[in-house]
Amino acid sequence: MASCVVGDVPSAEEAFRMPRTYLDNWYLAVWELNEDIIGKPYVKTLESEEVTFRDGNTIHIFKAEGLPSFIIKLVELEEYANKHPIEDDPQGQLFQLMFYPKMAAACNGSTIPSAEEARSWPRAELNKWMSASRRMNSEWYVTAQPEIEETNKKKERKGKKKLDG
Repeated sequence: MASCVVGDVPSAEEAFRMPRTYLDNWYLAVWELNEDIIGKPYVKTLESEEVTFRDGNTIHIFKAEGLPSFIIKLVELEEYANKHPIEDDPQGQLFQLMFYPKMAAACNGSTIPSAEEARSWPRAELNKWMSASRRMNSEWYVTAQPEIEETNKKKERKGKKKLDG
């Protein structure tokens, strides 16, 4: 984004402290005027999908399109999950680290649950949310197979320790 500015350019630290709407508008201006730098056609309106849950609450999941506000939120949620792991619950930890940040980062709505709250939801509701999130921001999702395999190995080791102990 800075490469397209003539004159005073904020440092990365200064830019990070800017209101996220400013960062998004800067990114959108760069994209509109320099589409070749972003590498995809400019979109004036972000695509979104509304998800309605059984209790009537809705969320909108936006296609992030590289907007800084979404990327920063994703990174913050991932950092929080890494700093506050769920102890003694490998599946909960996997959800908190691998899925929840991606599901929540590009959302807005009346109620965005915390990772802890979402873990108590019925699986069908989580699947509805995750499916919409994957459709909107598929590039955020890479296979979680290595993490799933590691979680299963930990469960097996824990089970063996109980049998041996």
